[in-house]
Amino acid sequence: MYFVVPGLAFYSIGDLQKRFLNSMGISRLPMMCSLLALFLHGGWVWLFAVYFDMGVTGFGIAVSMSNAITCVSMLILTNYEKEIEDAIFLPGSESFYGLGEYVKIAIPSTIMTCMDWWSFEIMIFTSGYFGRTAQAA
Repeated sequence: MYFVVPGLAFYSIGDLQKRFLNSMGISRLPMMCSLLALFLHGGWVWLFAVYFDMGVTGFGIAVSMSNAITCVSMLILTNYEKEIEDAIFLPGSESFYGLGEYVKIAIPSTIMTCMDWWSFEIMIFTSGYFGRTAQAA
């Protein structure tokens, strides 16, 4: 199912765009783009799985195509929304102003979370070295 992997990238970017638009109070645009992909998805499935006789691989390509259509159409149509045109911009140097304060909090938090996960991993690995009777006691 290697053909689904590009679709996952499009799905993740499209999902982020959908969440952004919903947080801005725009739910019509993601719905229209999803409906467009929904109507085209059946055609993609027939084309790749039946007509080209690709089987399961054709389904993977169809899913990737549908995710790509949703993502690209949402990204293109977002540029034409007048309500949020101030929120859509390319990042510049002012976008990174004050980032150091967040990094000072993020690095220790990440280390603490990793240490928590690693402690459970070490506990699981070491319990594998003991026999059943030692673990039952």
